[in-house]
Amino acid sequence: MSARPSRRNTAPRRGPLRALMHFEALPEAHKTFKAPDDCCGAHLREGEFAVIDTTDRELQHGELYLIQYRTGERQRRIVQTRRSFEQITRPPSPTQEVWWTCDLSGFRPTGGSTHGGIPLFTGLSDGPYEPDGLRSQIAGRVVGYAETHLGQMIAPNAGWEDEEGGNAAFDPAKYLDLLLGTGHNAYVIVDRHGGRHYCEEMPLDPLDKKEWRAVWRAREKFGAASTGRERMIVECVSRGFVRK
Repeated sequence: MSARPSRRNTAPRRGPLRALMHFEALPEAHKTFKAPDDCCGAHLREGEFAVIDTTDRELQHGELYLIQYRTGERQRRIVQTRRSFEQITRPPSPTQEVWWTCDLSGFRPTGGSTHGGIPLFTGLSDGPYEPDGLRSQIAGRVVGYAETHLGQMIAPNAGWEDEEGGNAAFDPAKYLDLLLGTGHNAYVIVDRHGGRHYCEEMPLDPLDKKEWRAVWRAREKFGAASTGRERMIVECVSRGFVRK
């Protein structure tokens, strides 16, 4: 007999009513993921465990999912998904269904600041994704919360898939040429302590579909290279793309 989620009155201790069901045992194909911060607000607090139905990966507007990014250390994160219809490529292309991910808590200050005293914020949305592209990154839907990992915790990242191969496949000169050729800006900012930070700016005009896909594929190679950011800093500096 499979375990069933339990409900209990927690209002005196927890305050506001929560939308997520409390679990004390995991049904089949369910796992937990520890919330690393306040990204999900009152529904899932920092340090609690989201209960993930690993069989439910169908996109629904407004739902919470655990996603696993395809590049880098393949970080995992709980996000809310939102659907819209946008013209993401150059006219006369039609509008199309696209998806965005964001923190349920929204855009908010972190409470920290840069060395120059500028406040830091978090919670920016990510996208646009084509439906199949986002669906391929979903590890499961958030269906509840637990106070412990219940013996089935998902790690915060899956690690580099092929770190050596990812570094070998990335060419910083070609990536920079592609960005510049499609109207992007790429440059290095030098802070007052001498630190160097790589930055990209989106183009003012929409890309056509061919350009959009080329940039997307190139960004995946960039993200799969553990040395990608450092090599882009060197490439930008060598071409004089530096701001202070």
